[in-house]
Amino acid sequence: LHPEIPLFLQAWWMDGVCYGKAWDVILLKNEKNEVLAFMPYLLRKKWGMRIIIQPLLSQTNGLWIFYSGEDSAVEKKKLECRLADVLACELSKLNLDWYFQYFHSQSSIPILLESKGFELSYRRTYVIQNLNHPEELFKTFSSSKRRQIKKAQRNGLRADFNISPEEF
Repeated sequence: LHPEIPLFLQAWWMDGVCYGKAWDVILLKNEKNEVLAFMPYLLRKKWGMRIIIQPLLSQTNGLWIFYSGEDSAVEKKKLECRLADVLACELSKLNLDWYFQYFHSQSSIPILLESKGFELSYRRTYVIQNLNHPEELFKTFSSSKRRQIKKAQRNGLRADFNISPEEF
């Protein structure tokens, strides 16, 4: 339906990584009942507490917003603020004891949720822009990381990037 929706937010992905567990989705709609944004989540009950946790194998989760192609930066920011208000309200209806999700690094929603009383913890992620010279990149790794990789290679582990997505 929407190829621009990230892998980790796709229903089939959530079905796979949450197999046998209760995952659901919060839909944020406009007055015409059109979906403006959605957020899949994994709800668990652990130690008598209701918690939302990051699904296994999912790098990011969080809110996906369907922006209009004509929206200005100001209009997008206003929409995000409005949606963060609604999302905070919807999350409060779940009577959670704990909420834990990794949002995409470009998302402004976590900061907006923080203003609604949510506590944030930051984790860094890195994008390596140029992979044309893996030998040079390898030299930038810490000595312990280089040792771990060499040990894995001696034990038969290898990375092969010359396969198609279908073969993978």
